[in-house]
Amino acid sequence: MVKKDFKILHYVENLKVGIGTPFLLPLEVKQVKSKLKGIKVNVYKPYKDSEKVLIYTNQLAGISLFQIISPTIPQHREIMGALMNLGVDSSCFGDIIVLKDRAYFYSLTAIDDEIIANLNKISRYSVKVKKVPLEELSNYEREYSSFPLLSSSLRLDKIVSLIAKINREKACLLIKNKEVTVNYEIITKPTYNLKEDDILSIHRIGKFKFLGVKGMTKNNKIIGEYIKYI
Repeated sequence: MVKKDFKILHYVENLKVGIGTPFLLPLEVKQVKSKLKGIKVNVYKPYKDSEKVLIYTNQLAGISLFQIISPTIPQHREIMGALMNLGVDSSCFGDIIVLKDRAYFYSLTAIDDEIIANLNKISRYSVKVKKVPLEELSNYEREYSSFPLLSSSLRLDKIVSLIAKINREKACLLIKNKEVTVNYEIITKPTYNLKEDDILSIHRIGKFKFLGVKGMTKNNKIIGEYIKYI
């Protein structure tokens, strides 16, 4: 049994006895729910559009929200790298939120001491962290940029090439090298056809949501729309 399958089964067994999960990605939520036969669960979202959520029946894990105090606002990937360098499992961390003048991240309360004691540098900058009330971001909503899409097909390689502004050959190489995910799953088939509401992530390019087909041109090209997560 591979490690990720073991983790899913572990979460399922814990839920059966009333113990909630740590932070889960949407794919993990789907996998856990598929194995819970006849068990009603609750899904906790720290804010409206949370990507990582917690599942629980009776006992919700303790959640903390930390603000990063830094001379410059770090980028999302820099914060992620610093958190992973703490040597703590990624499921202990929720979403990272970077605003124009502030940056935050969610975590499990169980690792508060670890974070406060050891998270003192992000990239090349010395930082401090301050625990703040969860209510500070309770009304936060993600910002998106919307873009039109004009394509001859909805094949994954075609859409990746358009969004990333690269040729089809390079798009296929990204897919082959497992640098493209759809709905948080690695897709290695360039012929996969994108569907409405699919979440597409391209390594080093960004994360996108396909909003669907809006119409057709006279030349039978697809008129679509997608958003980029900011």
